[in-house]
Amino acid sequence: MPKGIRRGLLLVAAAGLAAGFAAAPAQAAPADRAADRPTPAAAPAVDAAAQLAAATGITRDQAVQRLATQAKNVPLADRLTKQLGARTGGAYFEPSGALVVTVTAAADAAVVTRAGAKAKVVERSAGELAAIKTALDKAGGVANSTWGIDTAANKVVLSVPADAPRATAVEKAAARFGAAVSITRTARPVAPHNDIAGGDPLYHSSGGRCSTGFNVRAGATRYVLTAGHCTALGGTWNNYAGLYIGPSVGSYFPGQDHGLIRIDSSLPQIPGVYLYNGGFQTITSAGSGYPGLYACKSGSTTGLTCGTVLATNVTVNYAQGPVYGTDQTTICSQPGDSGGSYFTGATALGLVSGGTTSGCNSAFRSYFQPVIPALSYWGVALV
Repeated sequence: MPKGIRRGLLLVAAAGLAAGFAAAPAQAAPADRAADRPTPAAAPAVDAAAQLAAATGITRDQAVQRLATQAKNVPLADRLTKQLGARTGGAYFEPSGALVVTVTAAADAAVVTRAGAKAKVVERSAGELAAIKTALDKAGGVANSTWGIDTAANKVVLSVPADAPRATAVEKAAARFGAAVSITRTARPVAPHNDIAGGDPLYHSSGGRCSTGFNVRAGATRYVLTAGHCTALGGTWNNYAGLYIGPSVGSYFPGQDHGLIRIDSSLPQIPGVYLYNGGFQTITSAGSGYPGLYACKSGSTTGLTCGTVLATNVTVNYAQGPVYGTDQTTICSQPGDSGGSYFTGATALGLVSGGTTSGCNSAFRSYFQPVIPALSYWGVALV
């Protein structure tokens, strides 16, 4: 039994008692089963390039080049930030796909440039920014407030609902850090998108729908990794063709947003993500998101959508409680996409958690549970 399952079962019971949060998503995401979904063949390229070109006005060839540059630089970002440790404020991507690694001492800039990235000297380390964010986490926020680290600006960004009382506890905590925290007020509410390849629909025994994140296993036992606010419903799940998958066996929500469905049937696990264009993207590894990264998600409501990572390690305060450490992005997601695959190229990044409820316009923000903490918590590995 994977680590965390026993605790997760308790969370299923507790989260299932939350004030009706599952009912509205179930209504918002009616069954729309694609029973004729094709089986995997030679996977075509992810259609991220077309979406990137349309969103930015660059040519498709330029979009393809940017995505290729990104794919090369994601592991470089991991290596350099680990190597620099306390001497970096983190890494982010420019619109061109170029990697920028921040350093707190000019002497370290040469380390970054020799490795093939751009260097930027900043005032605060990633550890200092994380400590500020932790202080805000401890202060607690009102529903619909969010806060996280803006790596490019080298500060923590706090967003509070426009209709919240003035001088909330989290704003008072933020004031202690002066210019290291910027505060804005917004009218955009946030909510979990609650509603066997990654992105496929998952139909709950209650009639609700979520989406597959990634196929995983622990030894010989097979699981679907999806959103914790989905598996918190308990019950059992069927796949896109109405075939039985198995029961919810663990949930971590709120706090984080991931959970497991045990595969008790003979359904095969696909090591990839369905792209809603007849093809699949193979997934070969798990990684982290970075600000500026252009990434995609696959979910059973909005299909394949792509956008930009705005911030990482963001706390989002849903009505059901806070979820810590999310990636905030511009990627469109809607109810029923919950748990869906968040990825860049062949790298798994995370799972759809929720988003603002104003629709997928220029002000839309979505929030993703990172995949690495989820895999670690449950003690499972990608298939």
